[in-house]
Amino acid sequence: MIQRIQTVWLFLAFLSAAVLFFLPLAEISQAGKNFELLYRGIYPLTGENPEMKLASIPLASINFLTALLSITSIFLFKKRKLQMRICMYNSILLIAVTGLIYYYSSYAMGSCETTFDLASAFPIVAFILTMLARNAIKKDDKLVKSLDRIR
Repeated sequence: MIQRIQTVWLFLAFLSAAVLFFLPLAEISQAGKNFELLYRGIYPLTGENPEMKLASIPLASINFLTALLSITSIFLFKKRKLQMRICMYNSILLIAVTGLIYYYSSYAMGSCETTFDLASAFPIVAFILTMLARNAIKKDDKLVKSLDRIR
């Protein structure tokens, strides 16, 4: 059913993945210039040259996919096995998003100083929420199977 606790966990995971589209993930300082990492690339902080320094298409596409999988998984409440599998794939992708944020902010620009913003922790929060949802789905599946045995 859609009014279960896993729906809340999955919706909160969707929100924490969707927030990454609106907030900067990190601030990067390199040779006196300041940049910020957004979901779509690295941009300079000053307004004089707003051209993208480095594109991060994998980060944007995987983040979009994690948000899509979270919201899709909510509506698969009748197919618990598929829902658990999607949650597992989503958690793997969230780990990849976290790794890509670290890679783009630390290594993609060469030697630089990085300050991570609060938004860079949201994939970890979404991972925890997705795992909580998976555990709740698994618990519901065991309950349904035990009721089927009683009949």
